[in-house]
Amino acid sequence: MMADFERYINEAIKLELNVSDLYLLFYRLFPEDSFFWWMMAVEEKNHAALLKNLKKAYSIMHEVPCNLNYERIQDLEAVNQEISEILITIKENPSRKKAFEYAILLEESAGESHFQIFTENHSDPDHFDIFRQLNMDDKNHAERIQKYMDNHLRGIRSQA
Repeated sequence: MMADFERYINEAIKLELNVSDLYLLFYRLFPEDSFFWWMMAVEEKNHAALLKNLKKAYSIMHEVPCNLNYERIQDLEAVNQEISEILITIKENPSRKKAFEYAILLEESAGESHFQIFTENHSDPDHFDIFRQLNMDDKNHAERIQKYMDNHLRGIRSQA
């Protein structure tokens, strides 16, 4: 179980850092939205830090949240590969509209939504509450991205 957990959590950490890197690219490419993308990137880095702490907690307690599904590691790997492709695409052809569409697509993906599922699960032991409390302000990225689009980008609608 330790090896499965390590592999899964490492891939999840990689996912959060990759999404952060993508948002930092958007931050650099689209100055009119730079503050928004900066905040999103910071939150993704916070997610990675929380997952690193979960990994450390496991090494002490040998207990993980009950809803981590190790079989879904392929979802995480697929999303990480997709982010690599998006980074190349957006660098070659920067598109503000596509940046938002990619972000919503990623945030709604099975890989990224694993984090939100964990933070909303209240059936885990109390010692996992710290992760939920720390993440309170970082939830619902897809909704926040869509709301930002609705409020700041006239004529741009997500196709996701």
